[in-house]
Amino acid sequence: WPPQSGRATRGSPLFAARQARAAAGWALARETQQRASRRSVASAWLAALLFANAAIFVFKFRVYLRRPDATGLMGHGVNCARAFGQCAMLNTALLLAAACRRSATWLRAAFPALERVVPFDAAMGGHAVAGAALLVSSAGHVLAHVYNFFRYSAAPTPVWEGSVLGQRSGLPPQPRYADVLLSRPGWTGHAMVLLMLLAYPLARLSVRRAHFNRFWWSHQLLLLWTLLLVLHGRTAWLEPSQALSWVGLPLGVYLLERARRSVGREVAVARADCDGGGAVSIELAPPAAFSFVAGQYLKLNVAAIARHEWHPFTIASAPGEPRLRLKVRGVGDWTDALRGLALRGDLRSVRIDGPYGAPAQLYRNYRRVVLVSAGVGVTPSLSVLRTLARTTDRLADEEVGEVA
Repeated sequence: WPPQSGRATRGSPLFAARQARAAAGWALARETQQRASRRSVASAWLAALLFANAAIFVFKFRVYLRRPDATGLMGHGVNCARAFGQCAMLNTALLLAAACRRSATWLRAAFPALERVVPFDAAMGGHAVAGAALLVSSAGHVLAHVYNFFRYSAAPTPVWEGSVLGQRSGLPPQPRYADVLLSRPGWTGHAMVLLMLLAYPLARLSVRRAHFNRFWWSHQLLLLWTLLLVLHGRTAWLEPSQALSWVGLPLGVYLLERARRSVGREVAVARADCDGGGAVSIELAPPAAFSFVAGQYLKLNVAAIARHEWHPFTIASAPGEPRLRLKVRGVGDWTDALRGLALRGDLRSVRIDGPYGAPAQLYRNYRRVVLVSAGVGVTPSLSVLRTLARTTDRLADEEVGEVA
């Protein structure tokens, strides 16, 4: 249905049904094409990441082939340690850059053409990929230095004294493990390994959903990890430290975003209702000069639940409406606590940060739009539909005004 046989005259139900089906087919084909294009862009960035790591590794490895003062003591272990260390700096910079969501929102609004070459909507996926690359490069760096320790801890005194470590480290010949551990590279390196062993297992999706607090607090340790990375090479045993030049800019931008978010904007809760499906509908009085595009999201903080936790929720209202509408489904301890506050009538005010860019805001780039959503995922569709309805009403009012 509708039947394929028979003539469809313009204006008939059969003609309208065929037109609608043709429009839906065109939109589906366009979306399939766009999705393939996005996958190609994401694949290109992944290939670029792998190539950059490989190129940096080879370059640094070759640099230390011309360093007999280091390789004479430690062999090619020092080449691998320095090469993996350089890759770790790159991956840390990319890890931080992918987490700068406000800057990404500004870039995609200021330079729309970047959407074609930068996968803004896959930023968190890129963050995870950079994190995996950081884990591999850090593990390689650690293992290479373990090998180096066994080499130089058993090296003859003349070889030690003629090496770069013997001249710069201040360690005695045949140093013990404790000697290395108490040095700045030693204790910072061990602390970084412990932080990664704590943070990485708690970053799994199952932990994030069931125990968000454990994930969030352990993830904050990676900021301390980055500072330790900067300190790690400051003694310049092998060469001048480069970590700050790699991570300084993205770290500074990320910290500025965090500082701005920590202030937030406190807004009053005009209404908070709970439905039978476990979701909470919230209406907020928007702050002055809060401008957003349909499909975008904001981050919500409820100090009564957790002062330092910010959770993302899509805005369900249209730009220009007197209230910001959110719909929150209970999926964990934080959202369950939010529902409890709403049921008791204790949800009086919240803090918001944003708005942030999201895929749904790209609906404006198309002449035909098909919205498919279910459950609480209907929120971006609601925002788009309300925006289109307001636009249609405004255009109709303008036409009436012109006729009058």
